[in-house]
Amino acid sequence: MPNEQMVVNPYDFIPFGNGPDRKPLDEYESDELLSGWFDVLLETKSPLMIPDASHVTPEAVEVRKKDRFVTEIHNHYGFFRLPDGTLTIPGSALRGMLRSVYEAATDSCLPFLPKEPDHPISQRTPLYAAFKDRGLLCFEPNTGVWNLYRAKAYCIKTTRSAVASGRFQGYRQGQKIRFSVNQNGSVVLGHGDQEGWLQFNVPVDPKNPYHVALLQPRESVHQEKESELGKEDVSMYQSLRTAVYDTNKNVNKSRLDSTEPDLLQCLQDVQKNGGAVPCYYFIVERDGKKLVYLSGAAVGRVRQRRNWKDIMGAHAPCSDLNCLCPACALFGTVQGGGTAGRVSISDAEPIEVSVPVERTLPILSTPRTSAFEFYLRKPVENATYWNFDYYGVKASYSYEKDGETRTVTYTDYRDLSEATPRGRKMYWHGAPRTDSRKSRQNATMEAIDKGIFRFRVRFDRVTPAQLGDLLWCITLGNNKQNGKFRHKLGHGKPVGYGSVKLTAGTVTLRELSQEDGFSVRIRTVDPEIYMEAPERVSAIQPKQRDAILRMTDFYAAKDLHVAYPTGWDNRGVETIYAWFAANRVSADDVLTLPEPTDDSITLPSPRGKRPSRENSQRNNSGSSLYGGTYQQDGRSRQGRGARQDSEAGALVYGTILRGVKVSNTSGRNVFFLLPGTRINGHYFARNGEYFARGDLVDVKVLSYSEQFQTYDVEILRR
Repeated sequence: MPNEQMVVNPYDFIPFGNGPDRKPLDEYESDELLSGWFDVLLETKSPLMIPDASHVTPEAVEVRKKDRFVTEIHNHYGFFRLPDGTLTIPGSALRGMLRSVYEAATDSCLPFLPKEPDHPISQRTPLYAAFKDRGLLCFEPNTGVWNLYRAKAYCIKTTRSAVASGRFQGYRQGQKIRFSVNQNGSVVLGHGDQEGWLQFNVPVDPKNPYHVALLQPRESVHQEKESELGKEDVSMYQSLRTAVYDTNKNVNKSRLDSTEPDLLQCLQDVQKNGGAVPCYYFIVERDGKKLVYLSGAAVGRVRQRRNWKDIMGAHAPCSDLNCLCPACALFGTVQGGGTAGRVSISDAEPIEVSVPVERTLPILSTPRTSAFEFYLRKPVENATYWNFDYYGVKASYSYEKDGETRTVTYTDYRDLSEATPRGRKMYWHGAPRTDSRKSRQNATMEAIDKGIFRFRVRFDRVTPAQLGDLLWCITLGNNKQNGKFRHKLGHGKPVGYGSVKLTAGTVTLRELSQEDGFSVRIRTVDPEIYMEAPERVSAIQPKQRDAILRMTDFYAAKDLHVAYPTGWDNRGVETIYAWFAANRVSADDVLTLPEPTDDSITLPSPRGKRPSRENSQRNNSGSSLYGGTYQQDGRSRQGRGARQDSEAGALVYGTILRGVKVSNTSGRNVFFLLPGTRINGHYFARNGEYFARGDLVDVKVLSYSEQFQTYDVEILRR
């Protein structure tokens, strides 16, 4: 695309190896064990945020929601302070940062896994990987047997508007009704000599019509009795219930053409009274056993069967003190009876810090492991879709109709012998970003732009090899203050915050001497001796080390734009979600996250075709900010060329949406309705200014926020 740029996704993954070399705790102890301490200087290289969650200041802000304003609470967090007010970095934050690097470098276990949710993980399949097989899941209460039948479908082609206008009013998903088929193949509901179960379904291809199907059972493809299933087995009922439950959570109940509701109720009624539930299905085999996956729609959610412990395999948490990975042996573990760590880290005291300043962060969301293109490694070269349980490849079959050979392309699902997570998440260094819009979805935090802190690392009874590996993970192999390898710490890492450089000072060893009655002798050693000792048996893995050094290189993405990739949605708005939607339209165009050591680490952004302004920004009057004449309060106005991605300087008229009188020095937001668009204008009013609802003003466009779909404007005159 002409407007396509390249961006570096803010995070990538340090790859997993074959798993840690686990051994008993006592085998980590050699004849020579070291105890002592060393100090570490921490210097900020981008603004650092360590929010104090116990001291939050709420602020009420007005946020535009479609055609109205709502009041939301926006939180302000101060930088972490000791009770006496001293700015500091908690030792727990420093310990977590260093342990994560040590775990990645030594290919150790993941000590903490997500808890299994009350409703197990489900993932939505992409458009091109839709299920082709319709089924009827039947239950007989007297015998407790569930039976899955392949279904024959009689389809009624219709339109979304016909469904919304009530053509199918009175019918519900899963209802058993009578119907007939005319000689021309059309289906008539409500009477006839046939019976079927009603299934609504939005088509996979948006170009195809909306359709309703009547399903009739054919041969049985799988049967099971819940009382005979093992504890670890997932029944067909559980599989479909999870998929339908998670789908119903996200259904927009206000949509007139929403036909998804009540499939969950239908399933529950069938479990209680018997009957059949329409569904889609596919079957794979694992270790000679059939696994049935069910969904409520062709493009729907499917419950995964593996838990997180199974998914992580060799990297699951250590659970036995006789079998510990390098990280658990050094930093300790609470599993398997637990063992104390041999490293402790103090809070970081300030040496020289700038005055904290407030910065409002962009909206940051939780990790989306369902983004298989990023979080999971491609299992086979020709895979078009994959998750922790199974993968799909493109397949096709041909049939004869009306004297012609027709070919149907579909996705053939296969069991995945083992899960393929990409690795441990780490963030690239990039320029820090802020956002002027405040809502409940983001936060304002105090940041230290320039600062030097010092903390102490104490170690007790560690081997020279362990000390050398620890020093490497602290210094990243370069113990110079101007070194290019730097850590990420604190909040806001995806948007450029928290780049810090660590340098280790002289190592002080505490040794027990027997020469004069078991006295303690202190001696100092250059840390380079342990980092560069040729005889050191390091636990650091070369592949993981190279990936860490690439991602911690402060200048690796210097000339590149570090940001989440975006795409155009159907309204012409640029969003992160739209990138993944565009990435899943065709199996041939799926892009995966580059490896951190690849020559190119960029992705195209924005993705997808941007809708025309005429379609995406039309309003009732047909006026447009592109120009043209429009009516406002009985006066003829002339649009002067402002666009949604407007250059600074475009001039337009606006109408004040809500009256505002500012009588304090902090100021308030004023919002304007700009003609020809549903997008708002935004102006920050100062003390003494007054605006009445409905006032007409001339404004100058300063900038446009794609994320919040709001113009920043300057008032020229009223």
